Amino acid sequence: MRMNINHAKKAGVTVLEYRPLEQRNKEIEDAFDRVTNEWLGQKKSSLLAFTMGKAGLDNPMDKRYFYATDADGKIVAFIAFVPFLGKDGYMADVTRHGNGAPSGVMETIIYEAFQTFRVEGIHYGSLGVAPLAGLDDEKASLVERLLRFVYNNLNDCYGFKDLYRAKEKYSPTDWIPAYYIYLPKHPTPDMFYAVVKIQNPNGIREGVQSFLKGKLHHEEHPRNDQQKQSENQRKNS
Repeated sequence: MRMNINHAKKAGVTVLEYRPLEQRNKEIEDAFDRVTNEWLGQKKSSLLAFTMGKAGLDNPMDKRYFYATDADGKIVAFIAFVPFLGKDGYMADVTRHGNGAPSGVMETIIYEAFQTFRVEGIHYGSLGVAPLAGLDDEKASLVERLLRFVYNNLNDCYGFKDLYRAKEKYSPTDWIPAYYIYLPKHPTPDMFYAVVKIQNPNGIREGVQSFLKGKLHHEEHPRNDQQKQSENQRKNS
């Protein structure tokens, strides 16, 4: 983490806070839109809708916005934080980086924002949820096994593993479990279909494409995949 932050600072990255409730700045907000569009162009799938936050500049409320500029003063990334615990904590809710953003820019924004919160006397900072991570129960139900399959096999589409690893590298003080609640006990196929569609209208097609792409890659490069798996096991042991 220190290496990433040092790299970004040597590249001329500067972090600033934008306070839209105090004074609106169209130039900054247009830059946020540009960064978002560039970020969408980099994604593996369409934008998730139901559980994904938005920048919310039309109604900022209590959000906190921190953005990074490069050595030329161009805005290259931003993060919107939302409060919890009565503003005694802030969670990184919307993270966006544009094309050509220096390596380490997101880590630098989070670090600088958390330092600002600390100086203000705020006690908690959160990196948000890492969906589907940690479903390792040997006695898992059918639904849990299905979600584990999604986590392990559809990473090219949704990037759940990438998201978990991105948060794990911060060495969080605590991992707090999150839960999903559903009724009836055995969800029907149309319920699964509805969950996917509400998240991403293109989710079914992208999920199938991701699975087939992963299977094809494994068949073409089985030795490389085995080596990567062995390396990960050594790192975790």
